[in-house]
Amino acid sequence: MPSFTVLVVILPALLSVCHGAAFSPPECVGDIKEFPNCEKADAIARKCSNLSKQETIKCFCTQDLLNAYVGCKGEFRQCALGNSFDSASDDQIAQWQDACGPYLPKDITTPVAPTATRTLDDDACKSAAESCAKLSQSITSCSSAYTKPAELTSCRCQESLVSLASACDVNGRQSCVGVMLTTSNIWEFRNCEAATSILQSSKVDICELH
Repeated sequence: MPSFTVLVVILPALLSVCHGAAFSPPECVGDIKEFPNCEKADAIARKCSNLSKQETIKCFCTQDLLNAYVGCKGEFRQCALGNSFDSASDDQIAQWQDACGPYLPKDITTPVAPTATRTLDDDACKSAAESCAKLSQSITSCSSAYTKPAELTSCRCQESLVSLASACDVNGRQSCVGVMLTTSNIWEFRNCEAATSILQSSKVDICELH
């Protein structure tokens, strides 16, 4: 059975997951802007520090805080567009359960964390990033080799570069960022005839892009 000392020791560990003095929202891949459950868990944990044993148990070992921790796990899933933060969240909840187990009411329940509304395709994003890097290198090479506008356009409109632009700016943005970019905003698709055949052979639905 965890002692009061263990409970007090675990409190700072849980606080550290919430960035100490106050929760600070992370940079997210997903479009989530608010973290109400994470902020609530942080506020409760901070409020429960520096109390007597009985006051700490009463404040800290509650269904309300467990719900907030699980809800925070769901918010981080939405932030990362996946389960990459699940391990840290599960450790946090397990530490809370170890500390509070003997003091919890019998009817306490562990809710299920919400899943992300969409998930990130890691392989697709890695492939898109590689295409973006190759495209950038190729554009630099064209700019170094040619100064006349017509020659530079001809270099940048090679089918291989247009394919890279499609993989980077069209497929990549859609798969990784969830943004449907119109082709009129992409240089290669405004200036290169090769873009027509690239789009036709692409899996991207042209109707959705305009």
